[in-house]
Amino acid sequence: MPTDQLHELYAGLFRVVVQIKRWSHPHEEVDPPCLGVLFCASRLGEVRMSELAQEMLLDLSTVSRHVRTLVQEGYLERTEDPDDRRACRLRVTDRGRQALQRARELRAAALGEVLASWPAKDRDDLTRLLNRLADDLESKAREKAATR
Repeated sequence: MPTDQLHELYAGLFRVVVQIKRWSHPHEEVDPPCLGVLFCASRLGEVRMSELAQEMLLDLSTVSRHVRTLVQEGYLERTEDPDDRRACRLRVTDRGRQALQRARELRAAALGEVLASWPAKDRDDLTRLLNRLADDLESKAREKAATR
């Protein structure tokens, strides 16, 4: 792929990420940075805070601050780590899963409005290609991590 085309693709993806980050809804109960932590914790399952920070490419202190808020508000719970009693594991609560579901519904509705005028084939292609790109990026990240 030509370099100019790669730059254009990267710029387009960056613009999409920026615009999606701007999407918060007044009825969302979790603020956007905490919502990102909650989403990642949900995707990973029961996880240590250090693993969560590593996955999100964030400093542990940043993740810790968001986790503290999420635990206090009942969206995450801490459990003892059976492998290391000094550490804890995080797990999304029922309240956290419900908050994630509501946020997904609100944001999906907004995305649906934007894509409503697109032909069905374009929407299907976008979904398929974005998921393919995400899978390939995750696979590449796992390969890099394995060689470290």
